[in-house]
Amino acid sequence: MRLFASLLCICILGCGQSHPPVAEVKGTVTYQGKPAISGRVLFLPDGGGKQGLGTIRPDGSFELGTFSADDGALVGKHHAMLVRVAFDPSGKDELSFRRAEQQWIVVESDKTNEFAIELAGQEWQKLSN
Repeated sequence: MRLFASLLCICILGCGQSHPPVAEVKGTVTYQGKPAISGRVLFLPDGGGKQGLGTIRPDGSFELGTFSADDGALVGKHHAMLVRVAFDPSGKDELSFRRAEQQWIVVESDKTNEFAIELAGQEWQKLSN
């Protein structure tokens, strides 16, 4: 009976915890050298899967989480997106982005992936919606 109870506990504790591999992802968001003060960073996996999501801190830094806070993003190719990125505390600055997208970012396994996202680059678009 003890053996059965032990096996049952192992099965219950082990079930539901397996997911695709993730790797740590962190970075900064800037525009013309100024750090973003708020917003969200999303990594959408190529071919589907759970997105990585992070909040931009007042110093422009972020860390992504997919299955738990700050655990990173799925390993592989992602479409990166920034949502409601602001650079002015008043919210009136025309440098605020509602949505900005970059074509592809690759998250590599077994390492900390660091990305410096500079919105002034041509690969990013300022959109009105």
